Parts: sequence; C-alpha cells; structure tokens
Amino acid sequence: RLPEHPVTQIERQVGGAALALLRPQECVEVVKSVAALKHKPSDAWMRQLLAAIIKGSIHLNASAVVAVLVGTAALGVNMDHGWVNCLLLQVRAALHMLSAPEHVGLIDALSQQQHRPGPVFMSVYMSQVQAHLPDLTIGQQAVLLSGLAAVGYKPAPAWMTAFMGQLAGQRVSSSDAAAVLKLLNALRRMQYVPTSHMAQQLEGLIGSSAVGLSYQELQQLRNALLDLQYRPQVAASAVRISGWPRPATVVSACIDAPTEEESFRTIHLLTPEQQRQQQQQQLLQQQQECAGQSSDAVLQDVSTQP
Repeated sequence: RLPEHPVTQIERQVGGAALALLRPQECVEVVKSVAALKHKPSDAWMRQLLAAIIKGSIHLNASAVVAVLVGTAALGVNMDHGWVNCLLLQVRAALHMLSAPEHVGLIDALSQQQHRPGPVFMSVYMSQVQAHLPDLTIGQQAVLLSGLAAVGYKPAPAWMTAFMGQLAGQRVSSSDAAAVLKLLNALRRMQYVPTSHMAQQLEGLIGSSAVGLSYQELQQLRNALLDLQYRPQVAASAVRISGWPRPATVVSACIDAPTEEESFRTIHLLTPEQQRQQQQQQLLQQQQECAGQSSDAVLQDVSTQP
C-alpha cells in the first residue's frame, strides 16, 4: 500500500466536524500549509475550508486575507468571485498594513484568479503600492506590472512616471532577463508608449539583461518593442540584440536582413529547423560545385535571372 499523501492526511484530519471547530486564523494556516505542499486537495474539501474562512473573514487581518488569496491561486483553486470580493472588502481598509511583497502577491493572486477588482479598491491599492515602489526588486516590479495588466488596469500617467523612475534605478544583469521581458510584455498589454527619456532608461535595462535570453525570448523581446512603437534608438538596440545587425528605425527593423558577411553573427540565433535548412543549402552548393561545368552553367544562368 502506498503511503498517504500529507494533503490527504490533512483533509482527513481537518474536515467535517473538526473543520467547524477551527477559528478563522487557523483555517488560514491550513490553506498556507496545503499551498506549501504544492498539492491540490479535493474540490469539496477546499470549498468547505474556504466557506469557513469567508464566514469568519471579519476576524482576519489584511495579511491573513492576502495569504488566503495567494495560497488558493498557487493551488490553482478558482474561488467564487463573490467570495473574492468579500475578502477584498475586508482588506481594503487595511492595505496600508501590508508589506511590499504582500502588495505584489495580492495583485498576482487576483490576476491568477482572473478577478478584476472594482475602481474603488484599485484606487486605494495603487496609492498604497506606490509608496512601496522603492522597496521592490526588478522581479517584483515585473510581477506587479504584469498583474495590473492581467486584471485590465492601466495606471495613471503620474503613477507610471513614478514606477518607471524606480525601474530606471535598478541594477540588472543577465539573470534578470526574464523579469525585463515580463515587464515589456506587461507594458505591451497596457499599450503603454514611453517618453523618449523613459525609453532610454528601458534601453539600458534591455542592454544589461538581454544576453541571458534564449532565442525564443529574444524574438518575444523584439516583438514587444515593435508592438510598443518605441523610439528608434530603443528599437534599434533591441533588434541588434536579436541578431538583426543594421536597423535604424522600427520599420527597418521589420524589413532588414543580415548580409552574407554578417550571417555568421546570427547563426547562433537560428532555430534548429532553420539551421537544418541552411546546412542543406550549403550541401547542395558543394554538390553543384563538384558536378563540373554543366552545373556551373546552370548556376550562372540562374544567377542572371531577375
């Protein structure tokens, strides 16, 4: 007989009558414990646990509410939107009590729940999270902006100016490449076009981190920049990083292709299928060269065609 999974043990021990005896904060601790085990419990048991939390939510502090939302999102549990609104109503008046990571975790959890908070909540939230911007890492900034984009919220210009100002002060390296790409994708979803000054700041972040991107991520970076209609110098920088060596504007970035002399610099950016096709073309050329004068004549005739 296989050993019982710890989550199954928790379901058996904390269910039915036993669950009814738990205080709301104790229910929250159960959610945190199950989320830490990264194993989704049964829907029926989870709904019973969440119902007990909602019933006693008036007794929970803001951090406990965030822990519930983060835990359920991590488990892939879709909470009823009415329940989420109930929890948000409870936490709204105490958002100032949350730490910077808790603010980030809250909007990330709401995005995973595909829940769009109302304008009153978002107004209070944006005001409170702005005070924590200096405390966020580049990764947390990326999660924050991505969460805002996912819930369909576009920050006010003044808030974005403050955010971009803090972003410009970050020191990034190749290990932050994924976070920078996440940021750019969030900006694209928001249809945000930076000023020339902010674009230069973004260019510095891109240049410092893009060396850590894979081929696929480089293409995503290039597409994000083109879609955002960045200033030419930023688009040119990103396209150079992506292996397109001669861009000057967004338009030329779309149509330019490397010359033969430059192709060796972009070979490492080709997909496996592209590399296979290139090798086949090279092999065909070698065979034609060895075939003699007839093949040479055919090649010359082809090369003179318009």
